[in-house]
Amino acid sequence: MSIEQNIDNLRPPAIVKNPEERMKFLVEKSKNVVVEHSFPIRLYFSSGRQLLQMANTYLDEKNMEQAFVLYMRYITLFVEKLPLHPQYHEIDETDKRSVRAKLKPLFGLAEEIKIRIRNKYKEEYENYLTQKKIYDEKLAEAQKALIEQRQKAQQNLEDKKMQEYVNNLQSQIDKKKRELVDKKDEHLKEETVDVNEMSSDEESLSTSIDQPTKTEIHKRPVIDRSTKPSMSLLDDVDRDTLRSMIVPFQDLTKKFVKIAQPNTDRNVETCGILCGQLKRDSFTITHILIPKQSGTSDSCTSINEEELLIEQEKHNLITMGWIHTHPTQRSFLSSIDLHTHALYQKMLPEAIAIVVAPTTSEIQMYSLTDHGLEFILKCREKGFHPHANEQNLYHSSDHTIIDDKLNVDVVDLR
Repeated sequence: MSIEQNIDNLRPPAIVKNPEERMKFLVEKSKNVVVEHSFPIRLYFSSGRQLLQMANTYLDEKNMEQAFVLYMRYITLFVEKLPLHPQYHEIDETDKRSVRAKLKPLFGLAEEIKIRIRNKYKEEYENYLTQKKIYDEKLAEAQKALIEQRQKAQQNLEDKKMQEYVNNLQSQIDKKKRELVDKKDEHLKEETVDVNEMSSDEESLSTSIDQPTKTEIHKRPVIDRSTKPSMSLLDDVDRDTLRSMIVPFQDLTKKFVKIAQPNTDRNVETCGILCGQLKRDSFTITHILIPKQSGTSDSCTSINEEELLIEQEKHNLITMGWIHTHPTQRSFLSSIDLHTHALYQKMLPEAIAIVVAPTTSEIQMYSLTDHGLEFILKCREKGFHPHANEQNLYHSSDHTIIDDKLNVDVVDLR
């Protein structure tokens, strides 16, 4: 094989940080737990249940980093944070004992997972050093061969082709050296963003509808994530992008429209809770829970949420958002809807709001923008009220995947 082919076949190894740096990053991520005392403590107990459920799923799938971070967040939430919440004394002692029983085995489990992760990081780092050594040695061999070619060229200064050949080889070698440097620079930039993030305070509505109707899309504003505090206990460990949400759209909307029809005929809103499973780092909606509720023409409130929790635990379900009707209005999120959805999305960044609008033949899936979530969580207004720059507060969900081969189960608790 020629020198040029040897050089061209060289590929710099993927950069791997040393094990201690990686463990430090993971531990810092696991401490990223912010509890707002202005939010009801029941939301954090519900979020804690989902933390544990998702951690168990990640452990079963051998995703050790995600499992470790979520177990540690569960421990931090219930050991350090929630006892300081002003409503903690209102929690039933039975619930507190249940949490303590769940906490007991987690300390040892988290430490065991930590050891396994550290060993994995050590192995990956040693492999990286081995690959880097091979890469450096091959570059050195190519440099040595180049020197020999240059010496031959100097012996025949009139041979312009030889001179061009030697210069081309040098350019190839320099390029391969830069590739490794560029990889390090790119990796350093990604790492800087992660560290900065860690250091922060932390259709006609008949049975024929099978696709969401396009409505105006509120585009997501550009947000500098390096200064953005984490808004959720359940966010992904090592990336900014949202995990996919798989939605059985046709079956889900068809069944919900049918259930809501009696209320729709009376110009009363109907709401349901979207629940499902986490599998291979992706969410799938599998159930709609219809709680006891009271509704008007422009609002809907669930009643007896304890029943919902019991039903979710029975089926091992994660809350993934909500669905509701606008009997006489178009599909959009009202100010009350925005405040309702902010709590869902604070608990799970991927949570969606589906709005069914019979009179305009629209069904849309919405999410708050990063700016919108932060803005709404800080808003203390009640009832219907205007928000500044409302078009930037939410947008059509772009992390959803429609899969009409799937079905949903409906549990009507009314």
